[in-house]
Amino acid sequence: MIIKSFVALGFVTKIDDMFSENFPIEIKDTASNLSLIIGKDQNTNKKIMKRLRSARNKGLQVDYKQAFFNLIINLWYTLINNFYVIFYYYFFPLICILLQYLAFYARKV
Repeated sequence: MIIKSFVALGFVTKIDDMFSENFPIEIKDTASNLSLIIGKDQNTNKKIMKRLRSARNKGLQVDYKQAFFNLIINLWYTLINNFYVIFYYYFFPLICILLQYLAFYARKV
């Protein structure tokens, strides 16, 4: 299944490369000067709890509301991502077979 994802990514990247060949030279020059830097995630559960403990130990005002929402967002992302993986990789092939059976019997009637 991982290979299928990389093939799809390669296909999309190739389409993007073909599309970008028609861009004006100014856009290509500007894009070549840009650099994308993605930093480490600062909202992991471990780092959220560390920030809370640190603020509490230093006697600073602890923002429990923000920490609560960060934890809820982490939980929500985890649930959605796991549901996607389970549905896409395990149930989708079964649903395709089921749809083929339904289409066959609906056509027969």
